[in-house]
Amino acid sequence: MAMMLRLKDFLHNRIVGRYHETNLEKAPVDHFSSIRSVGILFDAANSRERDIILDYAEQLRSQGIEVWPFGYFHSKVEGITFKFDFIDITKLSFAFIPREERVKEFIAKPFDLLVNLDSSLHKPLNYIAAASKALFKIGPANGNHQHYDLMIEMQEQDISKYIQEIRKTFNKISG
Repeated sequence: MAMMLRLKDFLHNRIVGRYHETNLEKAPVDHFSSIRSVGILFDAANSRERDIILDYAEQLRSQGIEVWPFGYFHSKVEGITFKFDFIDITKLSFAFIPREERVKEFIAKPFDLLVNLDSSLHKPLNYIAAASKALFKIGPANGNHQHYDLMIEMQEQDISKYIQEIRKTFNKISG
């Protein structure tokens, strides 16, 4: 069993390793003051964190920003609908790569900003972040550093404080 998991991890890392660059060089000079679209990746299993993240998405929408929250459930989800797109563990390949059309659409969208709020570093969300065509990517400091333009340390396991830290940091960048 452990050998099978190591093989899955190895294959996952090989596939994710193909996406070693960010897209920041494609962003316009005034990129940070003209954000119009944001993709948000998150672990959807924790309902408290999910609500905080969806509130954050609504705050961004109220500012006229197009927001696409995308969640991941690390168990099977049947017969439940949510106000966001998601995948569950049943929609993954052997190497933890998502196999859904909506994942391909999310990856292909050139968001002005991609924010990965998954502190647990789930492999499917790691893959989506790495493959994303977003122009600027923010992720957790304990994540895969070559795929992000900015990594922010999560001081505590508190998603609302982490979002505040991202907002503070991003406001400093955008002036």
